[in-house]
Amino acid sequence: MKFLTQLNESENYDIVIVGAGLSGLECGNILSKKGIKILIIESGPIGPLAHLNSLQPTSRAFKTWLQGHLLDPFFKKVNNSLSPPHFQNHSGLRSLVGGRSLYWRGVILPMENYALHQWPVESSLFRDNYQVVYKELTNWDESTLKNKLLNLFDNAKLTGFQNTPRAKQSFEGLSGLVYSPLYSLLSSTEGECHILTNCNVKGISKDGKNWKLEYINNRESKALLVSKCVLASGTIENSRLVRSLARTRKSIRNKFNKFKIYDHIIQGVLVRINKSLINLDDFVSDNSVVKIGNQIVRSNTFCSLKKSQNYYLLDIWGLGEQLPDQTHLQFKSNGTLPYVEVKLNAFDDFVLIQQVEEIKNIHSELMIYFNFSQKEVIFPKFGTAGFTYSDVLKKIENSESKMSCEPYYCPLGTVDHEGGTIPFGDSLNYDGSFLDTESLYILGPSTFPRMGAANPSLTNITLSRFISENYISK
Repeated sequence: MKFLTQLNESENYDIVIVGAGLSGLECGNILSKKGIKILIIESGPIGPLAHLNSLQPTSRAFKTWLQGHLLDPFFKKVNNSLSPPHFQNHSGLRSLVGGRSLYWRGVILPMENYALHQWPVESSLFRDNYQVVYKELTNWDESTLKNKLLNLFDNAKLTGFQNTPRAKQSFEGLSGLVYSPLYSLLSSTEGECHILTNCNVKGISKDGKNWKLEYINNRESKALLVSKCVLASGTIENSRLVRSLARTRKSIRNKFNKFKIYDHIIQGVLVRINKSLINLDDFVSDNSVVKIGNQIVRSNTFCSLKKSQNYYLLDIWGLGEQLPDQTHLQFKSNGTLPYVEVKLNAFDDFVLIQQVEEIKNIHSELMIYFNFSQKEVIFPKFGTAGFTYSDVLKKIENSESKMSCEPYYCPLGTVDHEGGTIPFGDSLNYDGSFLDTESLYILGPSTFPRMGAANPSLTNITLSRFISENYISK
């Protein structure tokens, strides 16, 4: 792999990929090993070329991710919000080589069949690859020990939980090195893959048989012609580039000003327990446990237990599916950032209700096991000011109580799971190509018809490999 600060005009590439994040790097890794000459265009700099968890202690790395708009030099805002706190503050990209693949926590859960059932039949063939990719990624987890937190749940008679599968390795005493295709590219001696950094692609259009990419590099506006192109720059940026293409084609000019978009619905409860009340050291674990939901609940339930100098922090949360319906990404004609307007439907409200019931039940059973007196947890309306995860974590950390319990939610658009703007079966063909084109492909969660309740990374990796191997490379 070779990094470029500017293009050599005499250099020709077989395929250009826009975006050096998880899906773009997976695609580049697959194609370059097949002898295809690849150029990846990245809007950000090279960066540290390592996962955040391998650079900072756990708590600091988590806060860098959580408050990216304040603490992360690579954070890039790509949208505004009509529905704060949703899609506000740290809703944005990580603009550097590696992108969000250098920030995710390594959770690898396959998408549920009830969600995949609504994907086009042909594209669902990639499900056969799930186990292959899953097995490869779980090999990153060096631990063969049972998650100690599972012992607590067994003792408390809370059934249905399992260790949360992750693609993660320990790293020099820090919280871990999580999988990224970047590592494979850095170590590979096969093929040619060049990455052009600090290059913003402003638009894409058709120029004869080629695709014309207009970009800014070193403050100069330039253009690049290529026969085959892959958009892998994140959900909102992919949508922006598709809109730029639509504005040059009369037949679809008005189709791509407004996109459906969705994210995962997350709410939970943080419990601070002073160490003077109970010794929970035997249950503290680096990993969480998870209880997989079903097609009725459409939400998975997680729990983690960490410790600081003076207290334990118990976190119980639900991660559920928002259906693609009334939440939209809207572009304006004046070139300003697009905005997102959030509206939940009755199915989303049902997920919220089911999450609260499950979280309350788990919290109650654990308090009984700890022999603690209970106080009912009152959840605020989803979206209420002052109850975001960041707000509640700060309140918990500053609490002087021996025990405190606070409900929270994560605003939509702030957990890096947004998707669904350019889905298979609508704007995208089963092979990942866009509408009637045969040489423009789109990768990433923007292509998901439904998200399901699972974290999207395993599906994103599997799908990127499947489309690259079976279609883009042909």
